[in-house]
Amino acid sequence: FGPVESFDSLDSIAISSDEIIEQEVISKTSLGIIITEEMHNTCKSTLNLSESNVVRFKEALFSGNLYNIGPFDALGTLFSPSRWDNYFDCVEMHNNI
Repeated sequence: FGPVESFDSLDSIAISSDEIIEQEVISKTSLGIIITEEMHNTCKSTLNLSESNVVRFKEALFSGNLYNIGPFDALGTLFSPSRWDNYFDCVEMHNNI
């Protein structure tokens, strides 16, 4: 069977469920920057994104028409050329944290 390690040695490789969630990759930007769940949640909070805008963003991203759909704001649907850029800027800023 080979060498057997004690259970004590396994403590050093244990990862908490919070760490797994933080490391979970949910997408990539067009520049190839990986978006983790932790980065997404940080940017969602920083930009005060509503859950409905997060759903709109994910649906548009996965369907390939991100820049044909805008987020909702106080005045209705936002259709500016940079409508989702704040999110990508935030993700890129938190990439090395």
